[in-house]
Amino acid sequence: MIDTETAECFLSVTDSEQIPASPGHPTMHDYEYRRCGMCNVFIACEPLAGKRMLKVTERRTKHDWVYFLEEIEDQYSFTKCCFISF
Repeated sequence: MIDTETAECFLSVTDSEQIPASPGHPTMHDYEYRRCGMCNVFIACEPLAGKRMLKVTERRTKHDWVYFLEEIEDQYSFTKCCFISF
């Protein structure tokens, strides 16, 4: 039995700017997240065998999903039957 999942990830960079402290107060930090794009992660896991497959793509389309399923199929071409849960 193989479990599959997809996840979207935001790529970001954290910029930290130091704010000067006033007398009697600690120095503060202002955090700003700069977005650097997105990516998609396809995950397939076979828990009983301890196997997992991971593929990172720039986008999430039907074609990318089909290519990932074909890669899973190639990994298990030696078996007669393979159950995939979505």
